[in-house]
Amino acid sequence: MVAELKYWSKKRLSWEETKNLILEYRKGSIEARDKVIKYNLWVVGAVNLRYGNTEDGFQQGILGLMEALEKYDTNSKTQFSTYAYYWVQQSIYRYINKSAYKASYNLIDLYKKMLKYEGSQNDFFKENNLNKKTISALKRMSSKGEYELEREADMEDEESLQEISRFILKDYVDDLLKRYCTPDEEKLLRAIFFTAHGESQLARELNCTRQWINAEKHRILSKIRGAVSK
Repeated sequence: MVAELKYWSKKRLSWEETKNLILEYRKGSIEARDKVIKYNLWVVGAVNLRYGNTEDGFQQGILGLMEALEKYDTNSKTQFSTYAYYWVQQSIYRYINKSAYKASYNLIDLYKKMLKYEGSQNDFFKENNLNKKTISALKRMSSKGEYELEREADMEDEESLQEISRFILKDYVDDLLKRYCTPDEEKLLRAIFFTAHGESQLARELNCTRQWINAEKHRILSKIRGAVSK
């Protein structure tokens, strides 16, 4: 078991820093690649904690992080950390599935198709012309229960999962505000949503009316929604 998440760094690369490093890496800079990985190991640690917090899981997560680095679109509106979270999770989960079921990835995919099949298991076996060995493996997997590992993982450390959710959300919100708002618009939204000020108190501080603040809030949010949906 991994005793401590000492690879978690308080520092976070900005969207622009990450983008530039990825572009440098794609020109051949291994140093740029290593820097992106270093400052996103917290994503690996977060997902690995959810799935048992093992050394093997952590290594698999790094492979997922590298896969995300290869696939990430630098023109994307999604933060790299959010994008990487998905690939890290997929890498660790595939590893757990393979270890738990002692099966190939193809068999796992077949099992997932069986779960979605609307008919009976026997109908699924006949329709896919499966041999006895495959049918036996699928039945063992079914009796074990696909979601057992998920439930156990969710109970590992709920507080840490909530913390990671906040990290991901903060990255996403910061990115939206920086990319689509003017400095004044960003300042207003942060005052409305991220401080304890009520709209009445904020109106007094800004020497304006509550109606103006409310109208501006809706205008800016509509602006962001329009930009994101394009």
